[in-house]
Amino acid sequence: MSNILILLSFIMMGVPPAMLRYNKYQQMKEVEESFPDFIRDITEGLRGGMTLSLAIKYASNNNYGALNSHIKTLVAQITWGIPFDNALHNFVKSIDDPTITRAISTVIEAHRSGGNIAEALDAVGKSTVEIEKLRRERTSRISSQMMTGYVIFFIFVVIMIGMREFLLPALTWGSATSPGAE
Repeated sequence: MSNILILLSFIMMGVPPAMLRYNKYQQMKEVEESFPDFIRDITEGLRGGMTLSLAIKYASNNNYGALNSHIKTLVAQITWGIPFDNALHNFVKSIDDPTITRAISTVIEAHRSGGNIAEALDAVGKSTVEIEKLRRERTSRISSQMMTGYVIFFIFVVIMIGMREFLLPALTWGSATSPGAE
């Protein structure tokens, strides 16, 4: 009885942090998936003749799921007059994702250097889409290898149980009934 209570208490202590971590993972996954759409919408605004800050405000009217709150904060900071580079740095800090950090760093450098920001954003959008495709491919390969490992493990367990339940009793029964055994 006490072993069951100990096991139950460990489960109760472990499940809430695991659920929180999983929710954060799901949210970050949604942010990563909607980020290329956000970049694409900004690029469309820039090609339409808008400034970068105006294109971000224009793009903030669309729905990007979990990214919406971060975008609204970015637009509010730009509207309040916070320097554009600082607002983008705050945006990156609030998301805390390495892929998005690299992409926004590229945007900041293109903005500082005065280059063609639309082309830079287009390249950033394409690279984030490619990174996401590679990540999905890697995940699918790893999951298939894990499934193969689990199948092999369970087959091994079934064979071991079969040997213990059927082979060993048959061998001990056979040795007990053989002539010369006492």
